[in-house]
Amino acid sequence: MFLNYKKFDFTLHFDKAIHFSVPPAFIIRSVLGYQLKKLCCISQKTLCQDCHFLENCAYGSLFETILEKDNDVLTGRNRASHPYTIQTSQNPQDKVDTIQFRLVLFGEYIRYFPYIYVALQNAGKEGLLKTRIPFTITSVLSANKAILLDEHKLDTNLKASTWNLNNETDAIYEGELLVQLLTPLRFKVNGKYTDAFEAKDFFDTLERRMVTLCSLYGSSEDVCSERLLTYTIQNRNIKWKDLRHYSARQKKAMKLGGCIGDFNLSGTFSKRDISLLEFGELFQVGKNTNFGLGEIKIWNKTERRK
Repeated sequence: MFLNYKKFDFTLHFDKAIHFSVPPAFIIRSVLGYQLKKLCCISQKTLCQDCHFLENCAYGSLFETILEKDNDVLTGRNRASHPYTIQTSQNPQDKVDTIQFRLVLFGEYIRYFPYIYVALQNAGKEGLLKTRIPFTITSVLSANKAILLDEHKLDTNLKASTWNLNNETDAIYEGELLVQLLTPLRFKVNGKYTDAFEAKDFFDTLERRMVTLCSLYGSSEDVCSERLLTYTIQNRNIKWKDLRHYSARQKKAMKLGGCIGDFNLSGTFSKRDISLLEFGELFQVGKNTNFGLGEIKIWNKTERRK
């Protein structure tokens, strides 16, 4: 299995200090979707799923991501996991005049980055929040290289990176892995969102996301091997945190709750297990990753056993 991707690190500077009452990722996602639709939609009265231009539309591809219901990846569903994530664990309590966030694009949808840049530029001109505070994009990095050549020109020639699954299952590492949940992690166990999950549940949601994203945007040709499950959760330091998001589509406030904190995975691990965790670091875990949720950090404290 593999997945091509590109990371883009943005710095935004506001004309005056701004206070975020909700996580900045929520607002970034909202204004990006709004501005992309304004920029790209040439058939305003047509629903995205009925639009003849959908396959070549940056907004429709990134924010609607429509599937045929008879698809082979998410059977019965007409919406796919979006081909991007937003990462920013920064949630300032005080007013700030600068924020940073990371956008990760997958597969063929990397080509839409210039549209995203222009949409974000337009959002900056209109300003954020009710007070409409303008902002400018002062920096864009990709692979630690500045790609913002001037206000109107980007260097888009950098090659994409590739994540590959290491499918070796021999348990050769022993010890602990610290998993930090930087933003709320939400996934269901037995049909319910919960913070009472076990190691198997956590790896199951990693596996589902890997198979889904690689099938949709990369390659899933490699045969997935069975996990050894020779590890357990220890030193659980997790609590549930509810965040509120106003959905313009559903016209109501919604809870986007999840687990934050940290826990240790203790036992023996294969290269495949560690590869899955690295996937989670890159592409986030669980539901609503396009809102910045499911951002994790792994600290490897294992030693090679053989």
